[in-house]
Amino acid sequence: MAGDSDVSETPLRPLVIRAVVIGIAMVLLDLPLRTAAVPLGVVQYEFAWTAETATEMIDSWADVRLFAWGSLLVDYAFMWAYASLIAGLAGRALAPSAARLAGSAAWAAAGFDAVENVGLIAMFARGATSGWALTAGVAASIKFALLAAAIVAILWGFATRRSRAA
Repeated sequence: MAGDSDVSETPLRPLVIRAVVIGIAMVLLDLPLRTAAVPLGVVQYEFAWTAETATEMIDSWADVRLFAWGSLLVDYAFMWAYASLIAGLAGRALAPSAARLAGSAAWAAAGFDAVENVGLIAMFARGATSGWALTAGVAASIKFALLAAAIVAILWGFATRRSRAA
């Protein structure tokens, strides 16, 4: 269609740089959040599953609340960065229909990540509830499953592309 841009022509360098820079910021914000109660940091908080567990985690961050807020808020930029990068890589590795599917999975994952973050922020700001802990855990599970599927498809695409070219 006129006006549609070909995803396979999207320059990857800016997408990679953006994802790496924001990813490094996320790692740096997460380091102080790795406490005895939360040795895996924010990713572990995503899978608290219960209000009690989430409360323990939040309480362990009493002295580093700013890092937790920063991590939760910067994650919204990271969602955009990783979804853009995965969609761009899919355009390079896969046939157009498969690239659209993998790219859609990446953007859907970012949507589930946003839902998850709403729950994490609500618990952090107002206290943990079982509903938000469950919502965050389910959304995080779906997010990671979608990302894994998209990444596996991209890796398969690059691998089979090389073998077809040989």
